[in-house]
This record gives sequence, C-alpha cells and structure tokens, in this order.
Amino acid sequence: MDQKRVANNRYRYINRIGSLSENITQLNLLKMELWEECSGICPYSGEPIPLETLFTDNIKVVYIHPWSKSLNDSSVNKTLCYSYFAERLDENSPYEFFSDNPEQWEKVVDRAADLFSNSINYPANQKKFRKFVKRYYQRNYIKNQLDDPNFVSREVACLLSKVCVRVSISSDYTTDHMIHAFSLDKIIDPTHEKFRYRDHRNYGLKSYIVAIRDNDYLKELSIRNKYSTLNNAPLFPIPHDDFRNEVNYFINNMLVAHKKQDRFYSTRKVNYKSGDQIVSNRGFAPRGSLHRDSMYGKRTPPNLKTAYHIRKPLESIRTMGQVEKIVDVNVKNAVLKVLKNANLSDENTFSPQQVFFKNYVNGSKKTKVFLPNKNGDPVPVNKVRIREALNSAVKLKKDIDQYVNLRKNHHVLIYRDENQDLNEEVVSFWEAIKRIESGASLYQLPNDDCEMVTALHINDMFLMGVNDLKEPVEDLTKDNLVKHLYRVQKLSSRFYEFRQAHNNQLDATEYPNYIRINNFGSRKTGWSTYQPLKVEISPIGDLVVAEERYLYNTQKLIL
Repeated sequence: MDQKRVANNRYRYINRIGSLSENITQLNLLKMELWEECSGICPYSGEPIPLETLFTDNIKVVYIHPWSKSLNDSSVNKTLCYSYFAERLDENSPYEFFSDNPEQWEKVVDRAADLFSNSINYPANQKKFRKFVKRYYQRNYIKNQLDDPNFVSREVACLLSKVCVRVSISSDYTTDHMIHAFSLDKIIDPTHEKFRYRDHRNYGLKSYIVAIRDNDYLKELSIRNKYSTLNNAPLFPIPHDDFRNEVNYFINNMLVAHKKQDRFYSTRKVNYKSGDQIVSNRGFAPRGSLHRDSMYGKRTPPNLKTAYHIRKPLESIRTMGQVEKIVDVNVKNAVLKVLKNANLSDENTFSPQQVFFKNYVNGSKKTKVFLPNKNGDPVPVNKVRIREALNSAVKLKKDIDQYVNLRKNHHVLIYRDENQDLNEEVVSFWEAIKRIESGASLYQLPNDDCEMVTALHINDMFLMGVNDLKEPVEDLTKDNLVKHLYRVQKLSSRFYEFRQAHNNQLDATEYPNYIRINNFGSRKTGWSTYQPLKVEISPIGDLVVAEERYLYNTQKLIL
C-alpha cells in the first residue's frame, strides 16, 4: 500500500482502539489491522471475533507460512486465529493442517476468498489470500536469506568481486530480528518516524549484523516465534563474551557524513561542421529550479502599499488570510458575503469547491460570487487578484513587469568587515548561476578590507562548541567528536539551522539534536557561542579540518 493509505489506516486504528479504552501498543495495532483485513472472522475456524475479545489472550496472531519455515515477518504473512486453534496448528501452513480433510479445505478456501478480498483500505488483500491457500513452498528460506537473487544485487556483487576477494549478497528480512535477539536494540534509538529511522547509525548497525549473519544464527532464529507462548528457547548465542560492549563502542564512535551537492550547473560543448568550418557550441544549464513557478506583477493600487500581485482561481482561496489579501475591495466584499451566507466568516479554513461554487450532477459548476452591475446582470467572479509581500523577488526581464520568487539559497558567506565584525552575504541559487555564467567569482567580498571566515552550504559538516580545544581536532576521540558533529540543514539570512549528523528527526528542535544561530553574538543563538568549525570526513571515517580552497578575497562584482 502507498504511504498515505498506511498512515490513514494507522490513524483509524489508534482512534478505534482509544475509543475501546485499550492500550495503544504495537500488538494491539497489528491485531486491529488484521481484524479489519479478515472482516472480523477467524479464517481457520470461521468463528466471528468480537471486538471485546480481540485484545485478549483468546485471540492470537499467527504466521500463515510458519516462522520456523519462512522467517517472514511481513504483515502479508500474518492473520488472526483463536488461541485454542493456534495451539493445534503446530507450525503447519493452512494447507498442511487441512490436507487430511479435502472437503473442509475447500470450505476454508471459499471462506478465505470472501474474507481476503480487495477493498478501498486494503487494495492488496488478494496477496494474503494467495499466501493463505498456497500448497507448497519450494524455496529454501535460510539460503534465501544468505543469497539475494535480485538482478541489481547480483550485478553489484559482480562489480565488487573485481576488487574484493569474497563478496556475498543477502536479504534484509531478518536483520531487525537478529538485532533484537542480540539485545542490541537499546544501543541507539531503533524507532521509525515517517518511514525512516530517527538515527542514521541504525544503518551501520544493520550492516554489521548482515556481515556476521550465517546459517547457524538463522537456524537459531527460526525456532523463536515472537507470538508463541510455548517458546522456551535458551538465550540467543553471541559471537563472544564482550560482543555487546564491542558493538556499543563502535556504534557510538561512528561519524556520519552527509553527501553535499557540489555540482549545481552543467556545461556541454558540442562541435559541428558548417561548410568547411568547425563550430563549437557551449551549453550551460542549472541543475535545479531557479525560482518558483508563479509570475507576479509589481503594482501600487489606490490606498494600498506597493506589492507583488498575482491572479489566482477562486478554487485556490482556502483561508481567511488569502481573502484578506484580495486587492479589489468590491471583489473582497463579494467573497466575504458568500462566506457569511455559509456561516463561515469566522472560520480560518474552508473548502472553496463547496463554498464558492454550485456543483451539478454532470460535473459542471457555477460560481456563487458575483459583482453588482448597474447596467445589467451581475458579473460572475472566477478569479481574484491577491497581493504578496516577497522578500526575494527578482525581475525576470528588463522591459516586462514580471517578477519571480526565488526558490532556495546556494550559500551564505561569513566574513569579517573592516571593523573586524562578523557579517554575512546570502547568495541565492539565482545569483550563483548568474555569477558562474558571467565568469565572475562565486564567493565575493564587499571590498578588499574584508576577510572571509567560511561559507555555509546545505550538508556542510561542522564541529560546534569545540572552541576551547587544547589539542588538534584530528587527535580528539571519536566518541567526543560524535557529540559535536553537526550538518547544515537549512539556510537563510541570519537563520542557520544545524542538526546533529547522526540525527534524522528533521522536525525536532531540541538541543543537542538541533542548534539554531540567529546572530553573531555570544548568547544562546550566537555564532560566537558555538564557533562553528568546518570539517571533512573521509570514506573510512577520518575527520580533518576542511581546507576551504574556493575562498578568495575577490572584491564583489555587481552584475
């Protein structure tokens, strides 16, 4: 299923479980999902499963293809079953259990076809039906874990084998289960957020587990069914006695680097023959969008300040804030009148399709917003002109009143002026492209008396708060560097956002995961408080102070 449908389903499960006064746990969420998939009926016995019984021990989650034979923990391989029936299954698939009674098996197949049918919330439920009625499983589940048959994996292994002595490829289905079995899931935060790990170091931990995984560990894992209450297996074996401390040491000394997009334009030289002469044609293209799609006109209407105006369809007016930006007073009053008639004049948001239009059965619609007309019928309003205050608008062409809103910044240059005070220059992607295209220097100072300090780009790596060092950065221990290593996440004028390199909670704003610099002072959000030091991390994890060779004291050129 797509991520939006998964998120909507999960939101519905949480609300329904909360209304039943049950604990919102992973197991209860899974039970609610499986209960909806099988329409509240046990697919094995055909008995209905009341909601009052669903979250008790009378209902068990079972693997359709048993865990000991598949190591498949996906939701497609799970369903619900009454506990008394689950004990009788004894690591058998549905066909293996009912194979001695063909008539009963036919009834089970017919019932499963009705229960596991596709629906709006579960458009891929037919996969579970095919899994449920499957008779034979030919694949060797352990061999499949140690040998990934995918074409891309085989091609990558072929390339690596040219420089490595031994290359093996494996699937990732059981890695998380092995991490839990080794009791390594408490070393770093293993939780997901918006379908990604909160901590980037989880990928390093998973890579390590894949490297040590072998037949013996997979066989040991296959006898551990997390939904079985009869499982009294001994502790999971570990490679050596100090294994957990060793993994903890290496994971907490892992430096995470982020890829920086250095190439922001492309050039291409094409030679072609024209008569007896060879002509060279040089092409230049930005690697990204220079500005947003909308075009604005700069105008000064009566009794209002100069602003940037744009015409928008009535369907795009969704908030009272947008209504207040309508330039024409008569049009604004007509829109407010319609909102008042719909009892929405005090609402912040509304649906324009329902408020401003009358919809017909054949799919057509007609506006409800009209301007009075002394000489005839009222004038229908389908578009409105609104004003915007844009801080980074630039004129698109010299002779045409067209302005665009710039999309992003390329870098922020930090320098010391003639008074030795720190200052900044924010260079947009638009300005950077103009400089490169004209042959000017990308990093420019206001005058020759200024001195460059550093340049901030997205995903640049910095050490924060290490200004009192008594030893070189290269001599610091990695566990100390991890605490101070940050990347640049967002950039704007006097608003620099840094996030710890290993942290992947992009919306979290708590220290130490997140640092914001708003000024060049020495207070909480000051540059002097953290003294950012740009560094580079090699592919093997060595950290060195960055040599900013691209910084030249070139006086600013006005283009």
